[in-house]
Amino acid sequence: MNLIRAEDLDEALFETGLRELVGFLKKQGDKKELMDYIEKNRERIEDIDEDTFYVVRVFMNIPNKFIKKKEKTEGDSGMCKAMKEWLADERNAGMMEGEKRGEIRGKKIGIKQGEKRFASLTAALMDSERLEDLGRAVSDESFRDSLYREFAL
Repeated sequence: MNLIRAEDLDEALFETGLRELVGFLKKQGDKKELMDYIEKNRERIEDIDEDTFYVVRVFMNIPNKFIKKKEKTEGDSGMCKAMKEWLADERNAGMMEGEKRGEIRGKKIGIKQGEKRFASLTAALMDSERLEDLGRAVSDESFRDSLYREFAL
């Protein structure tokens, strides 16, 4: 069995819509390269036929919500616009996922730091035999903050 990989093909050898299909497939792993490819080949992409448009959409896994009837408008064809919207949506989804992961990681780190800080305050108050202040620090945030400053924690 012989397999053909898009990465092994030279899209410049094709004169039909296969040129753009191969070009898109070769760049699908790198969003920046894909955007550069779209900009560099705008004229050919704007003239893509409906069948190629459909195949690219299926192979690139571009959701239907980004596809509108392919018609020439000022600036972008349906294909260029769909690709740009899809890439923007993918980028936004990645950013939101990154922010969510960052929040979760930040909370874990913050909790750990807060526990260490309070444990240090507890040890300092116990060493100073200030158990009453320790009891108050548990429930009074402003008092606890003043103790953190006092003990340079």
